[in-house]
Amino acid sequence: MSTKKELPLELSEAELKEVDAKCEQLAAAHNVSKVHAVVFIDGNNKNARVTCFLKEPNFPTKIAVMDKAATIGIHFAANELREGTVIKEASDPITYGDTPECEDYKIGVVNFCVGMIRTKTNVYKKK
Repeated sequence: MSTKKELPLELSEAELKEVDAKCEQLAAAHNVSKVHAVVFIDGNNKNARVTCFLKEPNFPTKIAVMDKAATIGIHFAANELREGTVIKEASDPITYGDTPECEDYKIGVVNFCVGMIRTKTNVYKKK
């Protein structure tokens, strides 16, 4: 039995600052307006975090994904968004790999992308 305390679900202020700084660094490096971070607690090591970084999609990609969400389904569209925007060199491999261990993390990232699509769709509907 481990005597280490498990990480809390919420990121600490220091962790938030570190993730935000990494997002800014990656946004500059990839010449995009924003980079999003999806952070998980590692399922095997409750004392570690797993992070996936996603580039903010460009306008044509946003339109294509919203159209696909309306026609083929939001989860298919969100997975396509995930595949097209993940920054593999900065993300933990378990968030984009092809092994069965990766699936829960990839589904988590897909769910984050669903939120991105819904947010964009709602913003465009209001205009």
